[in-house]
Amino acid sequence: MKDAATKRAERGSAATAVVAFLVALVLGGCAYAPGQFLGRSSAPEAGGAPAAEVTPIAIDWPLIRQFDAVARPAAPVVPQKEPTAYRIGPTDALRITVWNHPDLNFAPNLSVTTQTLASGATGQTSNVVPLRVVAHDGTIYFPMAGRIDAAGRTVPELRSQIARQLSRYVKDPQVEVELAAYRSQRVFVVGEVRTPGNLPITDVPMHIADAIGQAGGTKPEADLSAVTVTRGSERYTLDLDRLYYEGEMTQNLLLQHGDVINVPERREQKIFVLGEVQQPKAYPLPRGRLTLADAVADAGGPNPLSSNAGQVFVLRLDTNDEPLVYHLDARSPEALLLADRFVLRARDVVYVDPTQLTRAGRVVAQLLPWVQGASGARSATR
Repeated sequence: MKDAATKRAERGSAATAVVAFLVALVLGGCAYAPGQFLGRSSAPEAGGAPAAEVTPIAIDWPLIRQFDAVARPAAPVVPQKEPTAYRIGPTDALRITVWNHPDLNFAPNLSVTTQTLASGATGQTSNVVPLRVVAHDGTIYFPMAGRIDAAGRTVPELRSQIARQLSRYVKDPQVEVELAAYRSQRVFVVGEVRTPGNLPITDVPMHIADAIGQAGGTKPEADLSAVTVTRGSERYTLDLDRLYYEGEMTQNLLLQHGDVINVPERREQKIFVLGEVQQPKAYPLPRGRLTLADAVADAGGPNPLSSNAGQVFVLRLDTNDEPLVYHLDARSPEALLLADRFVLRARDVVYVDPTQLTRAGRVVAQLLPWVQGASGARSATR
């Protein structure tokens, strides 16, 4: 049996070994610390090749001036067409009047009509010229003029055609044609608008701003910078932020029959603020300009107890899906001005590294329960 002095000496030796192991972990750079750390490249897996390193790009005044000098991307190119007169189509409803010839305007049983008043009495009503609906083959029938091709014609063209065919029986006919209901041409509005659905195209040319207005306007979650219009096999992307907030009228597309307008939500328009900040999460990218300083401030600022102000990173994919890492040393007041000039883009990731002491503390916190349990088990077996 070991005496008490020997047992105390063994426990002291074990405690010393644990302390020495923890100190070695701290001095070794905390390679096994839990969580993310962007201050150095990750260690390669056993037997694997080292991971390709990405050299951080310093956020300094030359970089800011370089970004400021880059011209803003041009507005998306969309087809520009002049408005044209409305052309009649199948299912459109017409009201056709021949002046001084009521026999042509009304059927015999429509010459006198009555209505029942609230008191129960009946009285005559003013006659209403009946509507004539354009058939699916594009024709209408009018007394004495016969069957007339209406589809594809403007109102003046149809008026002239009816007058010519009536002139064989009526001297100098005075014909009036009115479009009573527009049914043949539609556009469809879907997505983040208040009342999605189909809208009729009338004799007033419809632009995309008119269609969105008639659909009740957009919801707060709408992404106006990426509105799409599908026209047959073609698709156009419009930046309506430029239209509404900068008056860029080239984006106010003239719509055609069958166009489908899709207003997407801002799901993709986000940035991510992670690491040692007070409120790490995804933040929607607002309209206009959002800087690195704005993003960190919206996240509550760096954690004063665990963040490494010298290791603030912005991760971004370029147009070729190659990673770019921008590094800001925010330990100086001047760095705050740089952060306020660095403009973020959609899907950027902002990451604030922890300090070495924070990472070492996390290693110790991870190992202490195991050390305490092992020490208790050893004591119980003695």
